[in-house]
Amino acid sequence: MAECADGKNATAAAKAASSVAANHASVAANYVAGRLAEANALSNIEWIDRYLTDTLGAPPVEEYSEFIEAFADITDRARRIAREKENIKRDKRVKKQENRRAATDKFLADVTALIDEPFREKAVESSSSSYKTFVTPFVEDLMGPYLRAVSSIKKNTPTELAKEINTFLRSLDELLAMNFLSDDDAFESAAKAFFVESFPNMDAVFNARSYYSSNRLDSNFRGFMKENCFFKALCYLKEYDLSPMILATEPSASLAKASNYLNESSLKRVAQRAWKKHFDFLKTEESFDSAKNTRGFQETHNYFGQVLAKLDEYSTWLDAKREAAKSEEELRVWQNRSDRAMLQDVANGYDSRSFSYFMTHDFELMFKYQTDSSFRYEQMRLGWAQEG
Repeated sequence: MAECADGKNATAAAKAASSVAANHASVAANYVAGRLAEANALSNIEWIDRYLTDTLGAPPVEEYSEFIEAFADITDRARRIAREKENIKRDKRVKKQENRRAATDKFLADVTALIDEPFREKAVESSSSSYKTFVTPFVEDLMGPYLRAVSSIKKNTPTELAKEINTFLRSLDELLAMNFLSDDDAFESAAKAFFVESFPNMDAVFNARSYYSSNRLDSNFRGFMKENCFFKALCYLKEYDLSPMILATEPSASLAKASNYLNESSLKRVAQRAWKKHFDFLKTEESFDSAKNTRGFQETHNYFGQVLAKLDEYSTWLDAKREAAKSEEELRVWQNRSDRAMLQDVANGYDSRSFSYFMTHDFELMFKYQTDSSFRYEQMRLGWAQEG
């Protein structure tokens, strides 16, 4: 009986414990739900304030509002001082730039006013909106260092620079007179006519461009002028290409015949090749050798005539070759290909190889070179088609 009583008591205790646990769980759930609802209603700042107050025991905001105001005031003042310092720096920087620009403007105006009127504007022509670069390189060499460092400008600097510029540009009058070239020598008279046409006045000299932003009045040209190498100075202005002299002195009948199969551009190209072959020494020759120049001029004319004669013969040969074409393969070669185009290809040639190959091989090989790409590349590989 005692055991039965104990069993009943245990069961009752278990039921009671279960009931109590259920009640606590319900209360806990309600608490959590309440806290979550409260949490959702609070902002992050409010949560931080509550954490500071409830957990860390921090005093309420009202008690340290004076500190907050003092801190905000100090921060604003620091920012204001920083802005003021930055503004002062910016103003100084702008003022410095304005002073520098004013100094360069005055310097340029002072130099310009002292340059001779006939070439004043051209001498100081700028290649940009700034004054840092000039179209004429030797003027850039003189002026550039002072414009980049205005502190180096002295009272007499404009006078000295203008004097140097004037002295050099005045010397060009002698160059343009062309009196150093003889009217009695075939080469010199042809060169004189060519240079007079190319440089009728000072503006033409200034317009002899090396690049789109500068002309050829640089230290090299100035060096030739100082050494009285007037012919070389003019050659330098023309980049040592005086080939138009060949066309100007070639018999008109010869040019008229060549124009049947070569356009103007191709004729000029042939003249350039002939000139380069016999006058490449002009770039390195130190002195003016009248006899050597005259001999080279005659050799150039002879070579130019030989080229035109061979092109004329090739034109006749191509006509016959076309007429003789009968098979499908032979006719296919002439599809979309004309005699004139093949002749102009010789003159203009890929990397000038077509021209050099034409001058050293017979017509049959030349024709194969122009119509068979595999053969052409093989000839290039073997070195039979050289640039020239």
